Amino acid sequence: MAEAVAWVENREITRDDLDRMEQAFKQQNKKESVTEEERNMLLENLIENSLLQEESIHRNLSVTDEMVERQMEQLYAQYGGKEKVVEMLADSDVTVDTIAENMRRDMSGQLTAEDEVQQKLSLTEDDLHAFYEQNKERMKSGEALRAQHILISSDTERPRETAEEIHGKIDAGASFDEMAQEHSDCPSGKKGGDLEWFGTGQMVPAFEKAVLDLSIGEVSAPVETPFGYHIIKKTDHRPSKDLSFEEAKDQIKEFLTRQKSQEIIAELIKELRKKYTVTYA
Repeated sequence: MAEAVAWVENREITRDDLDRMEQAFKQQNKKESVTEEERNMLLENLIENSLLQEESIHRNLSVTDEMVERQMEQLYAQYGGKEKVVEMLADSDVTVDTIAENMRRDMSGQLTAEDEVQQKLSLTEDDLHAFYEQNKERMKSGEALRAQHILISSDTERPRETAEEIHGKIDAGASFDEMAQEHSDCPSGKKGGDLEWFGTGQMVPAFEKAVLDLSIGEVSAPVETPFGYHIIKKTDHRPSKDLSFEEAKDQIKEFLTRQKSQEIIAELIKELRKKYTVTYA
């Protein structure tokens, strides 16, 4: 029987629960081990989740079988199907039923948080306007670029020469889209090499500099990057600009909703720590 490390009322938190949380934390943060401070933080996270789960009972919030099934289907899709998941679990003590039960438990806590936010979150048009006025200097759209490219991978035999030959054909009148579909080693080649909109800092420096140096509609000579040689066609350029309230409104609403939701849940956790008994082993 797994050793208990804490209780919320009669709800037990085991060392296995904490070990699983620790393993996930190490994977997410690419760490070999966790400090004592981090382990204590993870235990507090488990306690907070248990508090929310305990409160879900008192609010008559229940997770339906359909909700769990939908979550499980997403999990199966992520790992290539149910059979693959079962194979992955074959050498462990965990089963798909265990995962489903853990999901049900976690989702009950999520329902409590969502219920609290739904009851207490209130954002008015005045709130949005006030935030806009207080942060006007930050209300900008970043510079954005759009380009097509043809990539000749560095793994290709004679990549530079191949890129130069294709560039010559485009100079002579060949369709950039067709050349991309026929020769590009990038998946974007299927749609004529279109990379759609991207912000500055998203591409490797040599590629970005080449796009910035081009005029709209102009095609570059082959540009070398760690991926190979690119022939680039600049198709659009959107400079940074100040956003009006209407342009920034949705972004502001999303930010404030997220911020205020976190504040509401943090306050709820404080209340639940007073309402329910938390005991440490």
